[in-house]
Amino acid sequence: MICPKCGRFLLAREGILQAGRKYHRHCWTCAQCSSPLTSWVRQQPITNEYLCNTCHIKKHGLREGMIFVNWNKQQQQQQTKSIMSLNIPPPILADDILLI
Repeated sequence: MICPKCGRFLLAREGILQAGRKYHRHCWTCAQCSSPLTSWVRQQPITNEYLCNTCHIKKHGLREGMIFVNWNKQQQQQQTKSIMSLNIPPPILADDILLI
């Protein structure tokens, strides 16, 4: 098998399988910041690149369904109302990858 990021060979027992493709562990990184990715990442539909949640938020802002961390209840409710008013369709989940 060939890693789609670096183009080098990898054995069947090594690497990370995501969205039907297998990557070296060191190649499974964010397209923006190069930090290692978890299994829950965001795929960019046009470029087919993967972003960590931090880079995705920086690039696209918050989206419905994201987890609010260290926010008080009032901030959560305010942001949720703001997001819901945008009428953004729910994300599509495929192979543990969030497609936006």
